[in-house]
Amino acid sequence: MLNPKAVLTYLALMPQFLPANPSPASTVLLSAITVLSAIGWFRLVALAVAAARRVLQRPRVRQALDAATGSVLITFGVRVATQPAR
Repeated sequence: MLNPKAVLTYLALMPQFLPANPSPASTVLLSAITVLSAIGWFRLVALAVAAARRVLQRPRVRQALDAATGSVLITFGVRVATQPAR
């Protein structure tokens, strides 16, 4: 609610899903559906992150990720360094 872009997006999109003369009940129902679906989504994300955290904290996994991301960054650096100037 503190993100002004999210509020403006919600206010811009919500009227499209309401009838021409919406009653307060239909507006509240649509808002409740939106809030409940957002709560469900963030709950799923939190559960997925918690499960991934257990795996990602293993020393072998961390070493593999460090090696992979380090290789990618070195590759990008070499590509940037070898590109001709424009």
